[in-house]
Amino acid sequence: MLTLILKILVVSLLIWKLSNSNNT
Repeated sequence: MLTLILKILVVSLLIWKLSNSNNT
């Protein structure tokens, strides 16, 4: 279960970073 949460967190961070970069 912990690995799943970590995976989701990493993916979310990556998407957020990508979105932020695209927004700027």
